[in-house]
Amino acid sequence: MVENSTKIEEVTCTTDINVYQEIDEEQFEENLKVHIKYLAKDPSDKTIKSILDYSKSLSK
Repeated sequence: MVENSTKIEEVTCTTDINVYQEIDEEQFEENLKVHIKYLAKDPSDKTIKSILDYSKSLSK
């Protein structure tokens, strides 16, 4: 049997879980509304509200 004698350097990357960015919710909503308007020629308020509610559910 042949053994491999090559040295392997193992590097472990760690992240601090407590570090995060706080997102201003009002600014996020306005930014999302503006970008939704670019996606559709005439988005209804219902469509915008649905997408906004969905995006809020993802952040929870």
